Amino acid sequence: MRKPFSVLLAAAVLALPYRAMADEMPSRPATQPATQPATQPIKSKELSAKVKSGLDWLIKTQLNDGGWGQGDESQNMGSGMANLKAVSNVADTCMAVQALMRAGGTPKNGDYAANLRRAIDFICGKVETADEQSLFVTDVRGTRVQSKIGTYVDTFLAAQVLSDVKGNMQDEPTNARVAAALTKTIKKIEANQQKDGGFAQAGWAPTLSEGIAAKALNQAAARGEDVQDSTLQKLDDRASKDYDAKTGTVAGGGSAGVELYARAANSSSFANSKGRLEQRQQALQDKLAAPTTKPEEVQKAKDELAQVDGQLKLGEQAVNGAFARMNDKDFVNGFGSNGGEEFLSYLNIGEAMVIHGDAKFSEWDSKMTENLVRVQNDDGSWSGHHCITGKTFCTSAALMVLMVDRTTTPVMDAVKKR
Repeated sequence: MRKPFSVLLAAAVLALPYRAMADEMPSRPATQPATQPATQPIKSKELSAKVKSGLDWLIKTQLNDGGWGQGDESQNMGSGMANLKAVSNVADTCMAVQALMRAGGTPKNGDYAANLRRAIDFICGKVETADEQSLFVTDVRGTRVQSKIGTYVDTFLAAQVLSDVKGNMQDEPTNARVAAALTKTIKKIEANQQKDGGFAQAGWAPTLSEGIAAKALNQAAARGEDVQDSTLQKLDDRASKDYDAKTGTVAGGGSAGVELYARAANSSSFANSKGRLEQRQQALQDKLAAPTTKPEEVQKAKDELAQVDGQLKLGEQAVNGAFARMNDKDFVNGFGSNGGEEFLSYLNIGEAMVIHGDAKFSEWDSKMTENLVRVQNDDGSWSGHHCITGKTFCTSAALMVLMVDRTTTPVMDAVKKR
């Protein structure tokens, strides 16, 4: 059964709030904050010199085919994946795309328009040549990101990016191409989702890529994609099952025993379903208040409303639990040193704070900024010191943490209208 309110939700999120610019501009860092919805409770900062240097590094390392490779890795990781340094892959490309868009770029215009169009062309090409049945959208296998956070992370990140740019490409033929690639990707994800809401994949900490999957599916639904109701319900059920409301703890399966990863993925799943659930909550409340609602429909609506209310309350509790742990140094350290997994976890929790308009965001943002600026490389990039160490992923994720107050529209549209 298809979710009946998806059209209502899509109508609220059709316009991307990126900064409008001329169509042709050089590929240089943006100097003005991206336009954000008037209801945004957290004000965007100007791009710092450190952020601009990181964006410059990304632009310089884009490959000829429009994608990004893993980039250099930490010396302690050896040379086992050195052959993938300059081989474009979907996951790293998607991370770079999201960082550039967060800085204010769009495929239509802005400082990074040409770079973004080339990258989207690369991503669409990979999706188009992928088979229809499996969960793969790439023929590049064995990357550091895949081995560490999940076999199918490329697919989930592709769904995120394609949702971001759906309907906002430079022309209608390209819009149609993106829409077709997104639909194919979503169908592949849905066809391979397990009964428990997860996916059969390997990896050191696959809970992180499953958090990406939850975010991607919610974003796709918000952009008007026909995501099945059962798919979204499985995500909600999984997030609820993983969070223990009595103890305030999160199940550690697939997190490599690192609480930061488990809470980050769980809070991201809850936060990214918030806008969708609030839309449904309002629709049910309207239905119960309408004099035309048939008596036999009332109890069914009440039961569903109670379920939605409960999920929203549980999500708020889980997200607040993640916020509370951010003052614990051991929790923030994650595995013990900065790696791509840590940067991604900081991003997930930061986005959840933006969605909820948390009063402690400024304090959190200052701490994250201090930490990330301290470990930035002289060339503007970031490297990981365990597991995901490739410069492309780490630089992109670190930049998005520093620009989390510029969160792109699918997440910002989940912020409750105030």
